[in-house]
Amino acid sequence: MFEFEKILKGLKDFAESEVPLDLLFISANEVKADFQNRVFNSEEGSKDRTGKGLGGYSNKWAKVRREAGRQTKFKDLEFTGSLRRSIRTARTDDEIQILITSSLEVEKAVDLERITRKDIFSLSDSEIESFTEKSVKLFNNEIKEIIKNAQNNT
Repeated sequence: MFEFEKILKGLKDFAESEVPLDLLFISANEVKADFQNRVFNSEEGSKDRTGKGLGGYSNKWAKVRREAGRQTKFKDLEFTGSLRRSIRTARTDDEIQILITSSLEVEKAVDLERITRKDIFSLSDSEIESFTEKSVKLFNNEIKEIIKNAQNNT
């Protein structure tokens, strides 16, 4: 017998628990990795939020990078790695964010966007879609488990 009351109670308990935010946090962490790969891609060069490359380095900065042993064929936005390391996924009681945790690194990101005249440090449409897909999949698995448990407990 299919007991809707047990399913509804399971869904209500799920909605009132920490699990939905936990699942969104997992999805946000996975998307953060995709975001960082786009922004700091040393194989193809960094890309803005629309997927377009950022071009090359100025001669002056290319020289600094060469002297430090870094590639200079295209912008990869990574010199020391401090900006990449400062990007975190944070969770409060009612909010999840992907953010730059250091004010110095925020200034660096703002300067990079100003210099390139491109929106780099915002999630792309495909990254947002990926977050949605990952979240829906995780929520769907939880809901299936709630229904399965309600059926098994009848």
